[in-house]
Amino acid sequence: MPRSKVSDKQRDEIVSLRQKRTKWTEIHKITGIDRRTAKNIYEKWERNSSVEELRKVRKEVAADEFRTHMKSIVQLAVSLVSNLNVPRSIYDIKNSEEFFIWFWDQNILQRDSPSNFQSDVDSSAFGQNFNIRDLRIYLDEKKLLYKSLRAHTGKDVWNILDNDWKNATDKCAEKVLQLQAETGELVDNYFKDANAPGFLKKVKRATKDNDPAKTITRAIVNGIWRLILQDMKKEPLFETEPYSDTILTIKLQFGDGTSEQLFTLDGTDRQYLAGKITQQCNSAIRILTLQPKTVQELRVEVDNIKKASDTLREKLNPLKLSPMILQTRCDLCPV
Repeated sequence: MPRSKVSDKQRDEIVSLRQKRTKWTEIHKITGIDRRTAKNIYEKWERNSSVEELRKVRKEVAADEFRTHMKSIVQLAVSLVSNLNVPRSIYDIKNSEEFFIWFWDQNILQRDSPSNFQSDVDSSAFGQNFNIRDLRIYLDEKKLLYKSLRAHTGKDVWNILDNDWKNATDKCAEKVLQLQAETGELVDNYFKDANAPGFLKKVKRATKDNDPAKTITRAIVNGIWRLILQDMKKEPLFETEPYSDTILTIKLQFGDGTSEQLFTLDGTDRQYLAGKITQQCNSAIRILTLQPKTVQELRVEVDNIKKASDTLREKLNPLKLSPMILQTRCDLCPV
């Protein structure tokens, strides 16, 4: 019987019989279709089914890959905007270039720790290590996903990062270094100009601190930073209080009611030393917060960083970002 005259019903019957392992001679008897024609019909059905099944599998794989792609982009965006704001510690301040060097080194996608990648090796019989995973691949993957994130979102988003945030961050980092230098100079001059022979030596002995000037400088800078960051109205203040009958403490009291202990002093001259230190340190804070423009310029740049990071966090919110990814394409999109 010519193949062209085989109906869909007959084809389905041939397929059903053959799937039950019916012999071709039996299929011929049941359907009346000669063995060669029936065999050709079944083989064509198999080829078409295989192609369709492969197409279905590929579609499912592509869909899964796209979901993973989108999830990774969203995770990277969340990690980025979560770290753009001003750090709590002034000693974590970085310029924009330093920030991204630090950022790419983090476990952004929450996978195996990148540091483990370097030790993931096998030793071959010839004594040469075989690398299973390479840290650079993980780094490249993060940067490629960042490129995809930018491709899926509008230029207005990245103008905020590339211009507003970067400019404010770079200026802030510059002003922080300036504040640290100005504070260090004030404190050093105080110890040099103290009207008491061997004053610095006495402070080192009483506090058991080999570099009290550095400790004080860090405390003042941190206090001013918290004043700026939390927009406190009250300046930080150095205070003394008794720790025991023979020991005094010097602490830095912040405007929000919290405090940080700097030194404990012992010895018969502890009261005199503590009084001189707190007096001069509080004078330094007043000079730094009221007179120079460095602190005022820092306030401006901190506000600019906050505004830029808040805007980026709002624009890259996962609830807004996911639809943008679905509606656009990048070079890495699986479908």
